[in-house]
Amino acid sequence: MANSAPRSCSRVDNGTFLVTAATAAFAKRDHQDNGVERDGRCHDDKTFAIDDHTVGRLRRQSASSPPRSICAAFYISGHGFGHSTRAYVTIASLADRGHSITIITGAPPSLFADLIAKHPSLLHLRKSAVIDPGIIQSDAVSVDSARSLQACEAYLETWQELAEDEERWLRDEKIECVLLDSPFVPAVAAKRLRLPTVLVSNFSFDAIYNGISGFDGTTAKATVLKLYRDNFDYLLRLPGAIRIPAFDSDPPNPPPNPRILNLPLVVRMARSPRDAIRRSFGIPNFAKTVLITFGGFSVTSSSESLHVGDQSHTNGQHHSDERSPPPHQVQEAQPWVPSDLLPEGWHAIIAVPGPKGDLIDSLIAARSANGGGAGGITIAPRDSYVPDLVGAVDVVAGKCGYSTCAEVVAHKVPFVYVPRPLFAEEEGLLKRMMAPFGMAVEMPHKDFYAGTWAKYILAAFDLREQGPASEIELDGGLIAAVAAENIVLTGRIV
Repeated sequence: MANSAPRSCSRVDNGTFLVTAATAAFAKRDHQDNGVERDGRCHDDKTFAIDDHTVGRLRRQSASSPPRSICAAFYISGHGFGHSTRAYVTIASLADRGHSITIITGAPPSLFADLIAKHPSLLHLRKSAVIDPGIIQSDAVSVDSARSLQACEAYLETWQELAEDEERWLRDEKIECVLLDSPFVPAVAAKRLRLPTVLVSNFSFDAIYNGISGFDGTTAKATVLKLYRDNFDYLLRLPGAIRIPAFDSDPPNPPPNPRILNLPLVVRMARSPRDAIRRSFGIPNFAKTVLITFGGFSVTSSSESLHVGDQSHTNGQHHSDERSPPPHQVQEAQPWVPSDLLPEGWHAIIAVPGPKGDLIDSLIAARSANGGGAGGITIAPRDSYVPDLVGAVDVVAGKCGYSTCAEVVAHKVPFVYVPRPLFAEEEGLLKRMMAPFGMAVEMPHKDFYAGTWAKYILAAFDLREQGPASEIELDGGLIAAVAAENIVLTGRIV
């Protein structure tokens, strides 16, 4: 790990807009700058948590070829694209080391198409629509609790049959190891065959369900927790992790546990130069540009989000409970002004536009009406390689998911995020990734839904001059691949 000298508390206070649910771990001082509340906090761990000694040994081992190839299955959740984009990195390293991997996911096959084309004899894709229940979102930053519970209960009605199907497939394919991010039923099948099971993630779905109050006291929640606890052997833990109940530890994990490895960053990197990407979109190199990425979900408030409200701050406090905070009334939004969304003179790249009629669609319409064309708005092609977009902009605005957080950290781009209070994994990403990074700005729900984004984008841009508070090695995918081959060949991580 390459860590710069940690910033002092005063430097963090003056430079970041960090928020976490664990208030006690931070020293708070609020002040105003450009109309934006700066809520600076000093984190107890000012650097990224990585197992340096073990990672160093695995890094040295990676310089040598493995004694033989292994045959593994990698089960990847289809909830969003983030699980696939980070698993892609580890799979690429496994294939580069000569290992055979079957990818099982409900995510679009296009996410792995180029990788499979590069290694056609080693990589295979098996499309599955029933890999896990995931969660149901009502908009870009809100969970539909009732529908998420219904989906989980429906999935669990047939989990025994699903496990039997996977057991047959694993046996027929002579699989030696099962990697998961983060489905749980395939782990049951693997354990029945005495195959090692490896969770490669920053969270497990039992922890996610624990953060949704609608799951409290349900059979579904208890069943998922038991399936995780009984069927996972190893944890290759990504940065920004939350507590994973199956391993009963808070990250980082003292004392050292031979079944757990804290990885460096597992992240995709830009492939094309910044100026080439800007040129392809007709954006001058000097133009200030923001990437807006909310995964195609609406950025107009849903009924559920209105009930959840602006919960990142309630009476100036942050909630440390994993459950959803009490409802907080959202103030009625003022009439929307297009100029409030983007700072004057800025360009915007939209990664995946939301539905017609939401704020982004309205912004495009307003700019087109005023100046012809999209007026500084570029909608990226749907097959765009997102790390290239991240590397080409000055600020990223989006939701706080692993891949977005990892990509802004890796490319040293300031990040404006909107809190997602029912997403339990957010606490880990904020506390253990964004806090050490030191270049994140929170945009409250009321301003997000009102379309008053500009002041937060400008505040994030100001952080670019300071640079990251702490840096992290970017070879987590390679380290995970070497650890997985060791688990098969030697029965231990290192």
